[in-house]
Amino acid sequence: MDLQKLIANFRDKFYLPNIVEELAENNLSTNELAKIVRPISKIEISKLESQGNRCLDWPKVFVEPVFTTDFIHNNYFSGRVFLGNYSGEEVRLFDNYYHPNGIYNSTLNDVFIDSNSLIKDNKLISRYYLSQDVIAVGNDLIYADKNTNFGNGITISVGSEVGGRDIPIYAEQDINYIGELITGQKEESIYNKYLDLVKDYADSVTSSFGIISAGAKVINNRKIFNSYIGYNAIIENTTKIANSTILSEPDERTHIQDGVIMEQTLCQWGVKVESMALVQKALLCEYSGVERHGKVQSSIIGPNTVIGEGEVTASILGPFIGFHHQSMLIGSLWIEGRGNVGYGANVGSNHTSKLPDQELFAGEGLFYGLGCNIKFPADYRKSAYSIIATGVTTLPQKVEFPFSLISHPFAPQPDIPPAYNEIIPGWVLSDNSYSVFRNEAKYLKRNKAKRLLNDFRVFRPEIITMIFHAYEVLTSVKRKKVYTDYDIPQLGKNFLSEENRLKGVEAYRIFLEFYTYRELHLKKESNLLTELIGSLGIVIAKADAKNEYKKAFKEIITMTINSKMKDHIRGAKIIDDYEEWHPDIEDDELIAKLRDELEKI
Repeated sequence: MDLQKLIANFRDKFYLPNIVEELAENNLSTNELAKIVRPISKIEISKLESQGNRCLDWPKVFVEPVFTTDFIHNNYFSGRVFLGNYSGEEVRLFDNYYHPNGIYNSTLNDVFIDSNSLIKDNKLISRYYLSQDVIAVGNDLIYADKNTNFGNGITISVGSEVGGRDIPIYAEQDINYIGELITGQKEESIYNKYLDLVKDYADSVTSSFGIISAGAKVINNRKIFNSYIGYNAIIENTTKIANSTILSEPDERTHIQDGVIMEQTLCQWGVKVESMALVQKALLCEYSGVERHGKVQSSIIGPNTVIGEGEVTASILGPFIGFHHQSMLIGSLWIEGRGNVGYGANVGSNHTSKLPDQELFAGEGLFYGLGCNIKFPADYRKSAYSIIATGVTTLPQKVEFPFSLISHPFAPQPDIPPAYNEIIPGWVLSDNSYSVFRNEAKYLKRNKAKRLLNDFRVFRPEIITMIFHAYEVLTSVKRKKVYTDYDIPQLGKNFLSEENRLKGVEAYRIFLEFYTYRELHLKKESNLLTELIGSLGIVIAKADAKNEYKKAFKEIITMTINSKMKDHIRGAKIIDDYEEWHPDIEDDELIAKLRDELEKI
């Protein structure tokens, strides 16, 4: 690669080598080099010194061929320095404050400062490349070692805190690959291929300079060390950013600000970390965030998931997890995400007083209620969109009934262990389906991540398969008044009444028929559909798929209205002016949308 291409690539790519060292190794008198960079002249040195600038070794200072000294005042230069051309054009720092670009009142050591940047009032910037149009103002310390890969390639342990599920991470990690890697780690071919990928990436981004990319704003930070700051990123009023990568683009700006401490962390595009958050050894996927004193350690946070106030340790959280309160997740592998963590939820009993070596697998859409306590080990992967009710303490267990409610017993049951909770399979479908359709619409509407390849439909084959398996289990049992895991292992450490078994069978049946007739109406074929037709006793030759689909959809809309109406009736009984501030069900946007879909069939 010739020198001109090297410089062009260094300005645009964050993984290329140290330009200043490359320049020093070349003959500065060659005509080719003179088109790109030249030594500073004696006249320019004199002019700079008259403007309060000092340097112990001016021969190590290089400038662009077209260079003006007008906007460089009161600086101290040391080591090798490259200066671009600064026009003095005003740059907006804050809403009503502008300042001419240039270099002012800063101590600069071994730096490459590209054209039209504003560098002002920095106590020390050392071994850093600052690209075009960078704003670096009021920083205490920005520096880098001679060899850094900006945190890429670090290994974090998820699940068990004592290790085992060890994941090396890199900045452009694809979250869709994480689940396969976690569950298939024992397959050496998969894991070794991934290790090679991460190593190659970390090697490719290794640099002998720290880098602040074009258009970035770096203002009033105490310490930035060995970090890459991407295009147009905003880094403001932070306490510490060390050994980290912050990806950013003009239309996907990343914000790190207001008292943040961040170490060995990889931030993807559009991330926000703010208000005194602490993040250590983490990957924050696109449009995720940490805020309001939130703590994230040794974890991967999926797209569109924001951690507010609570604590996440040794976990993988998938997309769209609501986590906005003082709660705790430790050792949780929640690959599919789309769930919620209520205030005071303690999902962190990951040790048995011996070692913190236990873990939990959470299912898609799981809802942890207020103040619940979840004991480890646990596996809820086949209990998608289930709710663990307020104040419930669960035993170590594996539950395989989706859309269920796990609650304190509604009535005492003889011969049932006192620590067992009551489970109602399919309760979320029969009594709370409004929440399911609302969440589905919310994910589709609010998704900002451009690289997230997720199907946000709830009733898709993977979830329908869970419902179908649960339906078959409930319809094949030997009937009795109350069931436990001795009768139905899939119940976990919960009991099920015969009344709620029948209710679960009916809820599952309604939604299985809805899916079946929808697929028949759309003329789709699959092994799952064939199984459903046989199990539900649907006679295709006589079935009018379109009419049956409309009939099933109408029944589900009625269930959804009823689930919302319960809240409306209860609220009106308790709060005098409830109806004045809550729209009528008939005006509900989600209900209207479902009815529109029905009309289009």
